[in-house]
Amino acid sequence: MSKAAHHSGTYQTDRNNVVAIASANHLTLCWSCQRPLSLHPPHANGRPAAWTGGHTQRGSATAQPWLRPMVSPTDCAEAAAGDWLAPEASTCNYADRDRNPDQIVTTRRW
Repeated sequence: MSKAAHHSGTYQTDRNNVVAIASANHLTLCWSCQRPLSLHPPHANGRPAAWTGGHTQRGSATAQPWLRPMVSPTDCAEAAAGDWLAPEASTCNYADRDRNPDQIVTTRRW
């Protein structure tokens, strides 16, 4: 099975870089809620929140890696309108996916 368009190309490498930089700095902020990872609750199954590469524009296949972990792209004037793959807590990323399944353009149904 092929990957969804927003997970193809350089996504894996870019995501790994974003997650590594976010994980290395405890002051990293989640781009969607502007909170550090330590302030995110665990998932319903008890698994702790973890950093993911979240798309600032849902389902984008052209997102560029955001490598400034202590600044959210939504708080940066020159970057606010950009298309980024930024640090996002898994609880925020997966909750957004679950709340907005029809707004995510992929090759499969969530």
